[in-house]
Amino acid sequence: MIRKIHIHNYRSILDLTVDLAYSEGKAPNGWVEGEVFPFVGDEFGASARTVPVLAIYGANASGKTNIIRAIRSFRRLVLRGLERTFRPNLLNRKYKTTSFSLEFIAAGKIYDYSLEFSEVEVVKEELRELGGGKPIVVFSVGRGVFEVPRIETENYPCEKLKDYYRVECCRDTGEQKKTWLACLGKDYEALSAEVTAAYREIHYGLSVYLENDIDVLGALKRLSESRDFKSQEFTAAKARVEDLMRKFDFGVQRLDIQTQTYDRRRIPELIESFGFVGGRYWHDTPDGVAVDIVKSVHKNSNGKPEALDFFNDESNGTKLMFGILAVCLRTLDRGATVFFDELDRSLHPILLIELVKLFKLKKFNRHGAQLVFTAHDPSIMEDVLMRVGEIGIVNNNVHSGSTLTRLVDMKDKGLNVRNIHNFRKMYMEGFFAGVPYPVL
Repeated sequence: MIRKIHIHNYRSILDLTVDLAYSEGKAPNGWVEGEVFPFVGDEFGASARTVPVLAIYGANASGKTNIIRAIRSFRRLVLRGLERTFRPNLLNRKYKTTSFSLEFIAAGKIYDYSLEFSEVEVVKEELRELGGGKPIVVFSVGRGVFEVPRIETENYPCEKLKDYYRVECCRDTGEQKKTWLACLGKDYEALSAEVTAAYREIHYGLSVYLENDIDVLGALKRLSESRDFKSQEFTAAKARVEDLMRKFDFGVQRLDIQTQTYDRRRIPELIESFGFVGGRYWHDTPDGVAVDIVKSVHKNSNGKPEALDFFNDESNGTKLMFGILAVCLRTLDRGATVFFDELDRSLHPILLIELVKLFKLKKFNRHGAQLVFTAHDPSIMEDVLMRVGEIGIVNNNVHSGSTLTRLVDMKDKGLNVRNIHNFRKMYMEGFFAGVPYPVL
């Protein structure tokens, strides 16, 4: 469960915090008996409460997408290493390095994991446990630093761990190129429960989508944890998505998925017939080219089932929603956090609200999952589900870069926004800025 992500010197961002902490103070009356979550994570105490949803708004070119890009780059850096991650602010070059930090909750404790890096090396990497007093360092490594007070043991003393760090995480010239967190989290998960918790939070508990156009079959495979279309796990996962699609009123009764194998010499013909470039799934096998054919079944005017070509006959919104729902269900199952850029693209405003309900209603969100997304359609701001801690506004100028302020934090700027206010009206009238000011 994520509380905060801080981004420093990345693309249009100089200093920006994505704050998911519940900051309204006292819990609303009747929240225990109610159907809607005002926050998640109450089992860890009031200080660990976080919002289940954060909707991010702002004008075009304000930096909304760069927030999602930054989080994707952070995850990629942790899991894969430094290559092609450094993207500093090019319009304001006052900083030489980029840094990310993640504050999260795991196993009843709050941790902070941070990375500072340049184009050539990880300058500093640190994991700390945050408690009521001074933060406790689990490890701190980087340029001229190697401290592992909560990791070293009799069998793995500091010097032995340092040798492993030099071999696995650093170049021959000494610069750190991979994260110590991933090196330990993958190969030595039994060595430190704290390191393992942080690694799993980023690897399994954090997913990022720069577009809402998601590989449908891939998303269903991840939801079911099975690659076999005929397996019980895949069939059950597909049925869950199909059930929601019917409830969302798309008219699709089910998906039929079959795999057909063709001779490789027919590839030009297949490309022309099936339009692989348009989203068809195909892969090489020892017997030829296997094509995954997806049909969406509707009821025709006679009430009988009619199979349509999913990729060519369905609307963009229908295709998008299948993938989005599979991703959201997986996130809910894991109690994880998912980030989307422009989640509202090609979706009706009412359907966007229904997606948010999956994370706001207790009957769906049973494990403290979180949804963070950027959007342009402000309709959801008027919905009674949304609270002041769940809407953020992005503004941008060359001196401060992109900034993100939630409505609950507007009081620091002299604007006391309350849950009874019409957020959409205030936003569209420019109270929060974050809107374009065209002059024709």
